[in-house]
Amino acid sequence: MTPLVALALVGCFRSAPDGWMEIPRGEPVVIGLAVGIGSEGLVGDVARETVEAAQLASSRRDPLHGHGWEIHPVDARCDADASVGAAQTLVLLDGVAGVVGTTCSVAALTAAPIISEAGLTMISPSNTHPDLADPAVRSPGYFRVAGNDARQARRLAGYLRDIEGAESAAVVHDGSTYGLAMEAAVHDVLPWSDAPDLLYLALSPADAAVEAGAVTAPWVGGPDNLLHVDFLGADAAEGAFITRWADTRDPFAYPDLVGAWTDLHGAPPVAPFHAHAWDAAEVMLDALEEASEDRPDGALWIELEAVREEVGAIRLRPGLSGVLTCGLTGDCSTEPVEVLRVVDGQPLLRE
Repeated sequence: MTPLVALALVGCFRSAPDGWMEIPRGEPVVIGLAVGIGSEGLVGDVARETVEAAQLASSRRDPLHGHGWEIHPVDARCDADASVGAAQTLVLLDGVAGVVGTTCSVAALTAAPIISEAGLTMISPSNTHPDLADPAVRSPGYFRVAGNDARQARRLAGYLRDIEGAESAAVVHDGSTYGLAMEAAVHDVLPWSDAPDLLYLALSPADAAVEAGAVTAPWVGGPDNLLHVDFLGADAAEGAFITRWADTRDPFAYPDLVGAWTDLHGAPPVAPFHAHAWDAAEVMLDALEEASEDRPDGALWIELEAVREEVGAIRLRPGLSGVLTCGLTGDCSTEPVEVLRVVDGQPLLRE
């Protein structure tokens, strides 16, 4: 164990047994948020609403054996180096009993090992990188309620094989770990060919539009990031197949959440993954409640391994984003994947 991790596990909480953390009498239970709060654009919006979801969820909870809840966000940005600093900050901060985050997958790849080694559980509302659920590299304390993009790749390859008769595929990507993982997922279903039936584009929308215009494969497709004007507005996008996560938000609970969110924060949530952020916060709060024990002196003990076990044991839990079942890979989302086709510049549902 590294000195950093040893310090994180011990901190100033020395009376609890090994594997437990102690929150002294009168001190709050802290949920750390490793999110891209310093980012601009979509990432910043998703990060902000992750914080707002945790604040709302914790505000509706009773104190845990007399200990209030505190939400402590730190900026992990969409950056591997920044996320290391964010993770180190959280594991050394007194009272942090669990972490919600990160916003971006690239940040989780470096933050999750640090948080997990410190004994803490981490739940992401918005990570989709396939490698984060790879049993060979997954950190044991890592979970996510967002979908694994490898499922999108396999779904499209399977659809084109079964419905359109595709027999082979090639994947164009930028050489990143994400692109390599998506390539492997496509080839789980369709073998490689230098004259493929499917050209799968694991690229940015603009780059995908360029590649789509330069090939003659019968079918072109990719994941939901291609649902962007930079791709859809290109002539080469016509006829392309694109996958996306189906909207499985609870039609009864969701309007109630939006009303409560607006009351607390002054505006409704608008960014992607806000329903997932709510689910991540709720799962973390429930797990901490189940893994805690009040002490005669007013202190609170939390069994860290039990927090992970509570999350990992989730089966068919109704969530705001859909039904959650957490497997051995840390993936909890069961959201179905839809297939769309671009017709006259508009993505239309096929299946």
